[in-house]
Amino acid sequence: MKERATAVGEEWGVQADLWRRDWMNLSGGEGQRILLAAAVSLDTAEVLLLDEPTSALDSETSLLVENYLVERTKAGDTSLKSLVWITHSPEQSRRVGTRFIYISGGKNYESDDPSPSPYPSTPVG
Repeated sequence: MKERATAVGEEWGVQADLWRRDWMNLSGGEGQRILLAAAVSLDTAEVLLLDEPTSALDSETSLLVENYLVERTKAGDTSLKSLVWITHSPEQSRRVGTRFIYISGGKNYESDDPSPSPYPSTPVG
């Protein structure tokens, strides 16, 4: 697992020395990338619940992480089948999403469009 996590981390710009650094001495983005790389490398989950998984990353690294995670759900050689990705960014939701749920006023709304409208049209449940 360590080799897989290190390889994924390298794709996201995580230098080898960061894996040996104390967590308290990592930036938010460094810690976020290391944790995501480790989680994905376990290759045991069918679904990952990701709450703002790129919030501490720069835009270039965010795109690398987004593309990697979305591609992993499409790959046939992994247990990962789906992502539940919580974001406040309509742009990011367009890049990574296929179905969209909004929570507003104690109700859930489903949409095929990740528009930032505060009043989605289809109540769920």
